[in-house]
This record gives sequence, structure tokens and C-alpha cells, in this order.
Amino acid sequence: MSINHDNNIESLTVKDVLVVVQEFLKDDTVEVEDYGLKPYSEDKLGHMGSHLQLTITIKNSQTEIDFMNECGMFTEEFVFFQKVKPLLMENYKDKAWSPVCYLAKKEFLVMEDLKMNKFELSNNLLDNTCQIKSTLETLARFHACSIVAEARLTQLHKKPVFLNDYFPNNLKEKFFPNDTSTRQSTINVLIENTMNLVFAMADSFQRSSQNIRKLYKKLFEVVKPSKIHRNVICHGDLWANNLMFNDSDPEPQCVFVDFQTMRYAPNVLDVLQLLYLNTTLNYRKQHEKEFIRVYSLTLERTIQNNDETNTAVAPTFEENIEAYEDLRLFGASLASIYLPFILLDQKIINELYNGPDGFSNALYTDKTEITFAYMKRNESYKNRIEKVINELADIADQ
Repeated sequence: MSINHDNNIESLTVKDVLVVVQEFLKDDTVEVEDYGLKPYSEDKLGHMGSHLQLTITIKNSQTEIDFMNECGMFTEEFVFFQKVKPLLMENYKDKAWSPVCYLAKKEFLVMEDLKMNKFELSNNLLDNTCQIKSTLETLARFHACSIVAEARLTQLHKKPVFLNDYFPNNLKEKFFPNDTSTRQSTINVLIENTMNLVFAMADSFQRSSQNIRKLYKKLFEVVKPSKIHRNVICHGDLWANNLMFNDSDPEPQCVFVDFQTMRYAPNVLDVLQLLYLNTTLNYRKQHEKEFIRVYSLTLERTIQNNDETNTAVAPTFEENIEAYEDLRLFGASLASIYLPFILLDQKIINELYNGPDGFSNALYTDKTEITFAYMKRNESYKNRIEKVINELADIADQ
């Protein structure tokens, strides 16, 4: 269940809960006896907010139904489940790529508890070939829905339709906006602190922070809709805690959560983010083309199976490779921004979120001292971060 922090949980009424249960069970005669909320985990599962679990007890039954909560950029996720996803899912016939949303209101969302279907966070996604391939297949199915939707809308309106025009207020860039006023409030407070940390680490590893500064400026252009590469609705936050796997099947199935940072941009930005945040440099170099082929084949197959207009066209493997190389700086840059924080010891992250300012403290605090201290006492963390910075610096030097 997702709750807007600006609204009290009391806005969740018995009537709302009843709607959820009836939708879940497909039975309009069921009655609710009791319901309650509890933390989904003791650890911080998402950096945009907390997770809660809604438990519902049905009258004359011991059945309990659990739902997951992810709080954060609530308006974006509300719009995604209320408007964007229904459009993408029209006539879709394939494996799910996100949770089912049983109820979408401005105050909260109620979604299926993926744990009930044996979906869990990966214990070790890093360099896990089977799970990386599963995630890329899910990503391809998600992106295919954008391509098919645009083909359908283009045929319907008898003129080219692009989804960023269809949802002009909801697919804007969140992390690297070109709007100066947004950049002042978002980038200068949140991302700039992280960038300054990267510059400091580059200097400590004897790499040119000046070249990296120039590279970072290009991010504001890279995340725009491309005039060359295929644009789709991108997830925008494909790190390990937003990917859940069902490993009970012969082949693991993946679904995505947290659609709060959607962007309309080149499809390979999601591929780059996924691989750069969840694989090591040597492993990625060894498997990159294999992974992009898996993604490309699934994208083409999904479009063929779901395009009733026979007009939707998937970018080819060669086109995806070309875009991936052209925009590689995006993956390396995001890795340098994300990994120093998300690879910290979980106790350190919990302490940041449990501090006096909670969420704001964790996101906006300068973490330079914390990061360098942890590098001194954790050699494997230091080595991973050093490789990330060196790869970024190599790209910047070119």
C-alpha cells in the first residue's frame, strides 16, 4: 500500500478496504472484520520513503491479505497506476512487469503484496546472470508496451502520437531537469551534494574531477527525449531494491516496483542504469552484448505478440548497441552517484534515516565524511567505488 505523506492514514476507510478485498477476491459479498498497518521491514527498503503492510481479516474466515507500501513522490506513482499503466496494458497479453494496483486514490494506493506470490528482493543480484537476464526481459516487456501504445494512439488519432505529449505533466525529468527553477530546488540540494562527493573521491584516486564535472553537465541533455534513439517511458530507478523476483519457477520472473521517477527518454537509459548499478565492471564487459541481445529479442517478440496495428517497430539489436555506446556516460555517471550511498552498510543507512530529520537527513546531508570513513575500514567497498570512479573518469577523459 502506498500512502501520501501529506495525508493521514486515517483517510484509509473501511469502505476503501472493502473495495480492495472485493477486487482482490472478485467477490462483492465479502465482509471485512478488521484491518491494520505495520512496518514491512525493519530496514530502509527505499530511499524515497518507507514500506508498510496492510493486513485485512475477512469475516468468518482466517484469510489475511497483505499489501505493500512504498511512499515517496506519491503524485507520480498515483498517476502511473491510475492513468499511465492502464493505457500501457490495453490488450496486453504477456507476463506482468509490475504489481497489481487494487485501488488508486489521491491519498494512497493499495497494491498486491508480491510476497504472497513468492516474490522477494534478491539476496545477491550483483553479477547474477540468471536474475539480470530476467530483469532485462521484464524491462523489454515494459518498454514494448510504450512502443505498442504509441502505435495504437497514432492509428487512432491519424497522426504521430508520443507519450510525453499524452502525459505532458508526468514524464518530466526528476533528477536532471532542464527547467532552471526545478534544478535549483532539486539538483542543487540533492544531486549536487552527491556530485561533490564524487569529485572529492576522484581527487583522492588521482583522477581529474574537472573532466568529470564537464561530463556531468551532459546528463541534462542525455535524459531528454532523443531525436536519434527510440524513446519510451523509462522506469528511471532500476536499483536492486526496486526489483523483486519469483525464484520458485524454473526461470526467475522479475517485476518492478516504485514508478516514481518515470521519464520519457531513450530506452537504453534503463538498460544502462540496470547494468551499471547491479553488475561489476569486469562482469559487465564480459556480458554486455549478450544482455543487450536478450533485451532486444524480448522487446521484438513482445511487440509482435501485442501489436494489433501491425505498425509498431522495435529498435534492432544493432540500434540498441549503438544507443548504449552513445549514452554510456549515463550509466557510469549514475553508478558514481548511486553506489557510494546504497553500498554503505545497512546500519549506517538506517542511522541516517532514523536521525532527527529522518528522510531529509538521509537525502540532503553531505555524506563525504561518512563515505571516506567507511572506505577506510571496508576494503571491498573502497575497491568497488574506486573502479566506478575510474571508469567514469576514463569516459570523461575521452
